[in-house]
Formats: sequence, structure tokens, C-alpha cells
Amino acid sequence: MTDETQEQAMLRAGNEEIGFGNTLGWMGRTEDRYLSDLRGPEGVARMAELLRKEPSVYSAHHLVTRFAGGAEWDVEPASDATADQEAATFVKSLMDDMSHAWSYFIRFAISALAFGFADVEIVWKRREGRQGDASDSKYDDGLVGIRKLGIRRQETVDGWEEDEHGGVQALRQQHPKRWRETVVIPIEKLLHFIGGEDRGGWEGLGWLEPGYKLAHMIENYEIIEGVGWQRTFVGLPVFEIQELPADSTKANNIITALKTLGRNLVVNEQQYVLMHPGVKFTLESVNNSGAGELRAKIAQLRWEMTALVYATILRMGMERVGTEALSVTVNELFTQGVDTALDDIADVLNRHLVPRVLSANAGAFDGMTDYPKFVHTSVRGVPPEFLGNLTGVADWLTRAPEGDSTFLRELLGMPIPQQGDEEWKAPEPAQPPPEPVTREAPGESQPLEIAEEEPTEVEMSAMLGGLWRKVRALQARDKK
Repeated sequence: MTDETQEQAMLRAGNEEIGFGNTLGWMGRTEDRYLSDLRGPEGVARMAELLRKEPSVYSAHHLVTRFAGGAEWDVEPASDATADQEAATFVKSLMDDMSHAWSYFIRFAISALAFGFADVEIVWKRREGRQGDASDSKYDDGLVGIRKLGIRRQETVDGWEEDEHGGVQALRQQHPKRWRETVVIPIEKLLHFIGGEDRGGWEGLGWLEPGYKLAHMIENYEIIEGVGWQRTFVGLPVFEIQELPADSTKANNIITALKTLGRNLVVNEQQYVLMHPGVKFTLESVNNSGAGELRAKIAQLRWEMTALVYATILRMGMERVGTEALSVTVNELFTQGVDTALDDIADVLNRHLVPRVLSANAGAFDGMTDYPKFVHTSVRGVPPEFLGNLTGVADWLTRAPEGDSTFLRELLGMPIPQQGDEEWKAPEPAQPPPEPVTREAPGESQPLEIAEEEPTEVEMSAMLGGLWRKVRALQARDKK
């Protein structure tokens, strides 16, 4: 027997994994979320609820997913060889031979940016033409194709099956109707997308987790605002007890009834108050003078929520353009960020879907030199409503004091301009804002100035760093 060489010893020891590479805890779920309420299927469901009830979350997420879904996809062959061309044509045909649109799958895969992860199940079929069932195909070549890329929503994931080193081997999903039942989907049937890097965490880190705190604050501030306006319009119930029965039990019953009446008093068509003879009832008016500041705080939090989503995309754009970031507009950074997210989706498709589907059709493309690759076009046409928000950020970066600008750049992960760098400047508006319209009031010799409209959502976003106050000051100066 020959002595083992150093190289052989290294290979023998190096091909065995020793440590652990995941953060999955009890029941195979991520346990390092900062809030215990966000762990497990129930926690993910709480984050998913924000997509439905918080307007800023819905609009930002909807915008990003729709924008990403507009990219066009293609498949590039490995070479000009006939087998490579045929393999690429076959893989491309999979996109329009499923029971759903390709963009439907892309939009769900992009949701990994919000939740941290997204999974679809590959459902196979034999391409044998029209069968009159779910296995219908546009093609009758007998090859194995894809019936659907089944969406497995994040809140239905009960956990993950692991090997001894923490490597995920399967997804365990709750039955949507029989919640005690679960199904196990092996990793070979899954496409797993990670939207936010979390040091190797299998469930990633999406923007919904840090955004949950902002949403919680918005909800509570709105409750305070609603109570304040309710007290302003209805009044504060005040009960002045002038006489009570000598019997302590009867007296306590009256007090309890008054407390219940005060808590449940609402304004509707059935409102009335029936008082005990010894109690005087009034509705005292309440001054809701802080309502404006409270509404401004809610608007600021909503802007911060929207900025959290945009910052996620802008950071990805920064990674794509690298050192050229200082000469690239914020709008271009957003486009580059969405392209980076689509690159990540393409990488998963090329690493896992393409080899599997071609292996399922072994022998059909003999002579193939390498696998074909999914590619996508760059997204185009940033929606105007998003441009308004980005322009507000870019304008603030340019005009704000150096310390404030540096703070926001660090928050977004953008480079700090150095002396001599040519930084992007916000373009001047094409037309100056119109002057206030004036009309003469009937019977008056002095013109009356029409009140200006309330600021739009874009203008409200300029409150960051006090920019809105500066705009108002400039308007006041122009009127003089």
C-alpha cells in the first residue's frame, strides 16, 4: 500500500462538511428574527397582512413587482452548434407552454425582496399535444415539459427538512384547508429564491421585517388621530354625579353603567342617552390642535416605509454600477436595482431549472456543448409616480446640508462624494410653478387670492430633512 500524499489527504478531509451553515431552529424555521411575533408561519402571515392593509406597503410593492414583470425574457444557446440551438429553442418554448403566464411567476419570485425568500414547485408534464386536461401542451414532441411553476406562498411554509449539516432537503407546507396536515416537497422539485442576503440564512431578509416596526407605529398613530377627531366632533362624555342611592350596591351599579355608556357612546342614527335623575351629562368639546402634527408624522412614517423599499432596490443598483454610481442618476440606479433582482432570478433558473429539465430529456440533445441560459432585457419606463419620489430624494441629496446628505447616503449604501467628484445635479424644472390665480370678489375692489391646493404625496415626501419647510419659505418669498 502506497503512502497517502498530502494532496490526497487534503481531498479526503475536504470533501466532508463538518460545520453547520444555516440558522434554522426548532421545527425547521428561522429563529433569528428580531421580533418573536414574526417567526413561523403566523409571523410571516403578519408581514403579508401589511401588503393588504398599509397603503404605502401595497403601492411600493405593487410598483416594484409590476415594473419587474415588464422585462422580456429569452434563452441564449451555448454556441452556434445545432444541438445547442435546439436545446435553447426547447427551453424557450417552456415559457409559453405552462398553465400560467411567465410574468405571473416572475412577479411572485420578486416577492422574495419583501419576504426574504420565495419558493415555487416544478410540476412536470409530458408534451403530447392537446389532452383536454391540465397536461395540455402546444407541442406534441413527447418531451418532458413544465405544466406549472406552482406558487407556494411564504405564509404557508411550515418549515424545512434539513440534513445533519443544516442543508435544506425539502419544504414542509401546511395544507391550506386542513391546517394540521402538511406535505413535504423535496428540494429537487423546488426553485428557491432569496431576496435579501442574511449571512447565508435560508429565508433571507426582506424589507417587510424592518418595515413591520414602521407599520406598527403608523397604525397606532392613526388610532390616536381617529380618537382625537372623534372626541373633537362628538365631544368628551362627562358625567357629573350629583346624587347616588344610599345603597352601595345600587350606587356601584350606576357608576358601572355610566362607565360602560361613556366607553360605548358613538354617533349614529340610534344615538341617545338615558340618564339617572341624580346624574348630569354633557359632551365637552375637545381642542384637537395637534392633529396637523400627528398627520405630518404619519405622512413621514409612510414616506420612510416607501423609502425602505426604494432603498432596497437602490442598494442593488449600487452593486451593479459599482464605482460609477456618482455619475448615475437615482432613476437609473432604480432600474439597475430591478435588473439585479432579475439577474438573481435568472441565476436560479440557470443553475437548477435548466439542468433538471434537460436531464429529464436525456438523449434528446446529444452533442450539446453546454446548457442554454435564461436572459432578460433591462427594464424600461419607470412610472411617473415613482419618478416623483426618486426626484424628491435626489433633489434633497443635492441641496441638503452636507451632514444630512452624508447621513442619507450612508443609509442607502451610496458612496460619499469626495472633493473633485462630479456629482449628479437635479435637473431644473421645465417650467416654473404657476403664479396663484386671483379674481375680484363681487362688490370688492381688492382681489382675493385663491387658496393653494394641499400638497401632493410627492410634495409630502419632501418633508425629509425639513425640505418641505424650505419650499414653503421660497413660495412665501416669491409672493412678496
